[in-house]
Amino acid sequence: MHEEHGGRTILLAKTAGLGEISMCGCGVVSLHLGSVTLRLESQALLQVERMIQDALDQMCELAAQRATSGVVRNHVH
Repeated sequence: MHEEHGGRTILLAKTAGLGEISMCGCGVVSLHLGSVTLRLESQALLQVERMIQDALDQMCELAAQRATSGVVRNHVH
């Protein structure tokens, strides 16, 4: 899963069963999730992190609203 791009590839994070994040020598960050790989400049990775945090904040807010309204929903994907 690690490829060489202009130098050494460094493993930044790994979660068993989910994926990993690595950075090559040229500074490109690779986010590997299952069979999907996103290659991002470091600034783009920061933007993805902020977007995910915004989504998590919204999810928590929605869950709190549902808890206070007594609404229970079963959602199947």
